[in-house]
Amino acid sequence: MKTSSFKKFSRVIQQIHTLKRRLYPEKTLEQQEPIPSNPYRHFSKITSELKSLKKQVIGKRIRETQNLIAKNRSRFQISTFELMEHNFRENTHSNILQYLFDYGMNGSIGSELLVRFIKQMDAENGDDFVRLIKKKKYTVEREVSANSGRMDIFICDTENKFVIVIENKIYAGVGERESIEDNDTPDNQLKVYERYVEKNYKSYKKLYVLLSHTFIEENHKPFIFIDYSRLYSAMQSYPTNDVIVKQYEILLHSLINDLSDKRDIIIEMNSLGSIHNVRLNTLEQIKRVLYERN
Repeated sequence: MKTSSFKKFSRVIQQIHTLKRRLYPEKTLEQQEPIPSNPYRHFSKITSELKSLKKQVIGKRIRETQNLIAKNRSRFQISTFELMEHNFRENTHSNILQYLFDYGMNGSIGSELLVRFIKQMDAENGDDFVRLIKKKKYTVEREVSANSGRMDIFICDTENKFVIVIENKIYAGVGERESIEDNDTPDNQLKVYERYVEKNYKSYKKLYVLLSHTFIEENHKPFIFIDYSRLYSAMQSYPTNDVIVKQYEILLHSLINDLSDKRDIIIEMNSLGSIHNVRLNTLEQIKRVLYERN
C-alpha cells in the first residue's frame, strides 16, 4: 500500500473513533476500544470482505437477470426497422402508422388499433370517434396537401363525417409556415392544418393529434399531445400476429426504453456467465426493461 493511502486510511479510522466518542460520551476511557496500532491489517481484512461480498451480490444479480432473460428474451429482439437504421426516420414511422390504422390494408387490426390509440388520449369526444371508426368507412392518407403544408396522417370518413389529423414527430419541433391568408404573419404548421380542415370540413367531427417520441412542452390546442409510449400501450393491449405490427412494436419498445445500443446489450447478455466482464450499468438496464414485463 502507498504511504499516502495508508495515512488516509488511518485518518478515516481516527475520525470514526472520534465520531463514536461523540455518539457515546457516557463510555469511560477504559470502556472505549483502543485505536488499532496497525490499521493496515484491518484495512486488508475489510477490503477482502468487501470484494467477497461484491462477488456474491453480482453473482446473485446475474443469476436473477438470466432467469428473467429466459422468460422474456423477445424483449431484446432487433426489429427489421432497426437493422435498416430507420429508428428515427419520421417518414418511416408515418408510413407504418398509415398501415397500422388502415383496415383496408390489414383488416380489423387497423380499426381496432386506431380505436385503442384514440382511447389512450384525453379527447373530449373520443367515444364518438370510437363508435364511428368501428363502422369502417374511413380512409387513411399520407402527406395530404393543406395550403402551405402537408399533413402526415389524414383520416377521413365522408359518409359518417369525421376527420382525424395526426402530426407525427420524432425530435423536431413544430415548424412554422407562412399563412396563405395573411402573408405578413408566419404561423406554425399545426395552425395551417387546423385552418385548412376547419374551412373544408365544416360540418365534420374533428380530432387533431400531435404524436411525438419526445415531450413537446408548448400547448398547441386543439391538437392533443400524445407520446410514443401511449401508442406502444395501445399496441400492447391488442396482440396480433401481423408481422409489420409486431416488428414495429419491437422498434417502439427500443425507443421508449432508450435501447440505442441494443446490439451491444445482446452481446453482454450472452456473456453474463462471466462476472469479470459484466458492466453493472448494462445489468441494470437489462433488468429495468425485463421488469417492465413482470
